[in-house]
Amino acid sequence: MQTGISLKDFNLSFDEKGDSLEQVNINFGIGQYKLEGFDGFAIDGVSVGFILDKPTSPQHKATATISGDGRIGAMPINLSANMSSDPDDLLFSFTASNISIPNLLQAFLSDNRANSLLRFIPASMKSKEISSVTASINPTTKNFPPWLPPVSGKLKYNSPLPPKNQNH
Repeated sequence: MQTGISLKDFNLSFDEKGDSLEQVNINFGIGQYKLEGFDGFAIDGVSVGFILDKPTSPQHKATATISGDGRIGAMPINLSANMSSDPDDLLFSFTASNISIPNLLQAFLSDNRANSLLRFIPASMKSKEISSVTASINPTTKNFPPWLPPVSGKLKYNSPLPPKNQNH
């Protein structure tokens, strides 16, 4: 396993005259990470970025982003967060793929325990898979009813179509 921090990018941007700093941008990459004793979770890589717009101006804006790809068992995941000095820019996102009952059980249980539970699940259910689930949350959004959390996203479910009845 390779773990480490590397500087991916460092930029200083100036205005057209070249006498005023417009933006400072720095990005780091973090290598692979795995939780000791739990093989069901791993991070394949994380990117961390910091941006300071108009650093010498009273209207400066600071932004930080973090994103990473990983897996929970055999299911690929992507996590990201955007944070800023402007609260409306706060956003947390999550995408998971290849979600199925066997993948979930095998991610969180030992192989023996997962296999013993899978014996009770019909084959037609074992083969079903949610291809992708995405959720994005902005906890500062104010335009939603109090009983509805500020979540937007999409769910895709891929299932083979049943055979067409040829006797019509």
